[in-house]
Amino acid sequence: MKRTIRHRCGHLQHHDIFTFTAADQTRTELRLERQRCADCMATARAEQAAADRAAIAGYALPPLTGSAQQVAWADTIRAERLAKLVRSHPSCIAGLAAQVDAKWWIDHRRTPDDVLMQSTLRMA
Repeated sequence: MKRTIRHRCGHLQHHDIFTFTAADQTRTELRLERQRCADCMATARAEQAAADRAAIAGYALPPLTGSAQQVAWADTIRAERLAKLVRSHPSCIAGLAAQVDAKWWIDHRRTPDDVLMQSTLRMA
């Protein structure tokens, strides 16, 4: 069922909501109202990506290897992870920056920071 939802950012957006019960539909509508609209979420992601790139701008990162899609995705993952680690563990950045395999970054995108740091020590 098509619904127009006013998101917490104030923007209106059309959503197709398919549920089995009225309670599920109401719950879904309320959840969507608490979120920002798709445009605002995309803008926030772009701003965060720019901030991440600025945080690691001083590091000479080698280009990633892999397919074009892998490299594009892994580049975002690498920037996000390195920016986070630059604040908490700046000593391990050099080891992680040397990792140029896009597949490795994609495979380790949800790996906890402690495990990433240990893998950095093993690589060195």
